Amino acid sequence: MLTHPLRRVIATCASALLVLGLVAATSSPSQAEDPYVQSVGGMVVDAEGVGVAGISVTVYRATGNTDSPWVLDSTLLTRGDGGWTAARLPAATYRIMFNEFDDGTAAWTTWRPTPWSQTDDDEQITEFTVGPEVWVDYTRTVLHPRGGEVRGTISASYGRTLYGADIVLYDAEGNGDKPLSTTTKSGDGGRYSIRLSTRPTKIFIRTSHLGSRLVSRWVGGSTFEDAKTFTMSDGEVSEGNDEVITYLEPSTISGRVLDPEGRPVVSAEIVGYKSKDGVGGPWEYMGSVAYTRSPTAAEPELAGTFMAKLDPGRYRFKIEPFYEYGHLLRDEFYGDAATIDAAASIDHARTDQTLPDIVLAHSGGSVSGRVVDSAGKPLANVRVSSGLTRFGPSWPMAKTVTDAAGAYTIRVSSDPTTLRFVTSSAAHFEDFSLSELTVPVGETLLQADVQMIPKPIANTSTPKIYGSLSVGRSLKTAGGAWAPAAVTKNYRWYYLKGGRIRPIIGGTRSYLTLRKTDYGKRFRVRVTASHPGLNSKVVISRWSTALLRNSSMSLSVSSPSRGKIKLTAKVSASGAKATGKVRFSCGTSSAIFAAKTVTLRSEKASATLSTSYSTRMTCRANYHGNSTTKKTSRSKGVTVK
Repeated sequence: MLTHPLRRVIATCASALLVLGLVAATSSPSQAEDPYVQSVGGMVVDAEGVGVAGISVTVYRATGNTDSPWVLDSTLLTRGDGGWTAARLPAATYRIMFNEFDDGTAAWTTWRPTPWSQTDDDEQITEFTVGPEVWVDYTRTVLHPRGGEVRGTISASYGRTLYGADIVLYDAEGNGDKPLSTTTKSGDGGRYSIRLSTRPTKIFIRTSHLGSRLVSRWVGGSTFEDAKTFTMSDGEVSEGNDEVITYLEPSTISGRVLDPEGRPVVSAEIVGYKSKDGVGGPWEYMGSVAYTRSPTAAEPELAGTFMAKLDPGRYRFKIEPFYEYGHLLRDEFYGDAATIDAAASIDHARTDQTLPDIVLAHSGGSVSGRVVDSAGKPLANVRVSSGLTRFGPSWPMAKTVTDAAGAYTIRVSSDPTTLRFVTSSAAHFEDFSLSELTVPVGETLLQADVQMIPKPIANTSTPKIYGSLSVGRSLKTAGGAWAPAAVTKNYRWYYLKGGRIRPIIGGTRSYLTLRKTDYGKRFRVRVTASHPGLNSKVVISRWSTALLRNSSMSLSVSSPSRGKIKLTAKVSASGAKATGKVRFSCGTSSAIFAAKTVTLRSEKASATLSTSYSTRMTCRANYHGNSTTKKTSRSKGVTVK
């Protein structure tokens, strides 16, 4: 039964309990007939009044038996806010404890280490009776800290601190197989802080969730037995409990892949599968774990070798060869198997291991023949490739070239295959294909001869004219680029003057020497390419610019009176009399104030310009030139009166 003072305490806290949602259920006439008539609830808080989650609330029922006066009725944990509820208890007398249990007598002992304990300083209900018209409300059960605090830093062996490592407590008097309820995680900088009870405790650093290569360990030891035991007194703080987590570097599985003739196979993809249970299937696809390597000048023995870095486990490999020069090999699983279920397993530990040589089988047969031109002459160095017909020419699977006699032998798939024959650009033959070849595994198709058809002559770059447009100098051309390259080129030069095109007498070389009679003319060249057995082809270059005489000019400028500018220009042309017009203009950098165009008379032109500005100006004379003479110009400054 509740004492009178304690009833007053509960009544005083009733309004606060409504806010916290911890109001106890009350009985009603219908509940009086129900043996389960009451619910009991409350709040567990720390000394600052903050709810404490995870506290064990243990409810015991009185038996009336003096030998065993109490029996366990129910156990629950406080919620995240510290609240708890024992629902619908049958009518009886109860005792409720926090983080404690009954060993069958009246002696109460600690149930599990915890940073909180109920003290005798707080007024608490120890026993209560549930029945009709009786209600019980545990208001705020205050638990005070007990034990001490352990602090430290967690880092990995590669030098970085570990965030999020689990800090797990174990009873030091146990065997290390069952963790206690209190845990935490390392925070920024790998730092951790956890409160321990006064009973002996050991700390385990669990890192498996951070990566399989991080090895979990105990604080102060490698096993539970040699780990450090913490026996903390109230308020004690233990600093510097740092631990370095070992990071295990993966070990390697190495091997070499060969073809049936014992030649290394390079660029083959090694696809990995890992057993999920470490024994058999299911096999988890890992993707590429390695590729076979190509040899180097310094290490030719690398050809066909591979090395995969893997964690311990059971694996199976699939070898998928890329086409190699003159080879066509089939995909297969390690152990000469066609499926993963039939493949051989590789048990891999923390030590490097080397597999026996893996020899791949050919995936089909071979084709042999000769390649000749239209005259029956053997063609050497013709590129021959084989690929599955359904994939087209862009996916060759084997390659070779013809020898000096035009002969070739190439591997092909047992599926419908297409052979493609391609010559160099210098040979200039049409590409040729043999389609839908089917050769069984191990067989050879003989006399697969091919006659290559020449391509027509093609111009790949138009002829260009270069050189100096000066009398006595030459214009030249390389004749452009052609396929085949070994064509014979013939030249014919032409000129354009007065809208008429005429061939130049004697202009049949790759160059043209310019003469005085060529002033005012533009030039171009026609190139005719020919090759035995092929039709000739003609290409014409673009017109050059015209050959023009050089010209020169002198200019005199004066301001004889206010607002007047007098200009005189004399023009001369090399080898001829200068004719045409001269444009005079005067102004500043921002505007022209006066201008006039005058026709040359006896290679001389004069003009007087008027302006309303009295300032410093620049005057220019521009000779327009003519059909045989180049343009020229001259400028001078003058101060206008």
